[in-house]
Amino acid sequence: MLINKQKLTNTLSKVQEIKEAYRLKFIGSDATKRSVNNLLELCRTYLAKNIDWYVHSDSALNHLVQSFVIVKDDRYEICTLSDLNNCWKRFVLCKELFHIILDCEEDWNSSLEDHLINFHGGITELECPVPPSAQAELLAEIAAMEFLFPYAERAAILQHGNLEYSAIAERYKIPRYFAERYLTKAYIENLREFHV
Repeated sequence: MLINKQKLTNTLSKVQEIKEAYRLKFIGSDATKRSVNNLLELCRTYLAKNIDWYVHSDSALNHLVQSFVIVKDDRYEICTLSDLNNCWKRFVLCKELFHIILDCEEDWNSSLEDHLINFHGGITELECPVPPSAQAELLAEIAAMEFLFPYAERAAILQHGNLEYSAIAERYKIPRYFAERYLTKAYIENLREFHV
């Protein structure tokens, strides 16, 4: 997927701002297991965003999309599907919060079908241009991972070669899928220039 480098730079800069605000507001919190509930509170207070969070009765096990945000006038509604384990629930809520933090009207797409067709899914596919809404999905995912499992810690783990994915996923309370994906050499190398 072809990602606009300036958007990625802006995204990571915003994540750093949020991480600093989080650190100041929640002094003494465990840095490796950042609370997504605290992030929700931070978005509601520090960013003064009106955010409601609902759990839909449909099972996430039956859908490709596990969560989404609806923008309504002066408020946001986050909907996560049911049957997500703790790690997945944390991740999808965090990703949707970063959609709100990074909110840009040009990235909106109200057509789920168009959105899914255009989302090719990864930073390892750098030559495939896609519409802004699909880029926004990947940028929100990158932002969520930077918040939950920062690049510096990923690079250190990869350098030491200690790739016990289940233990890493448990330590950071993230889905193992994302521990594996974001610890690949391709992801580390493609994101390196944005973290020096």
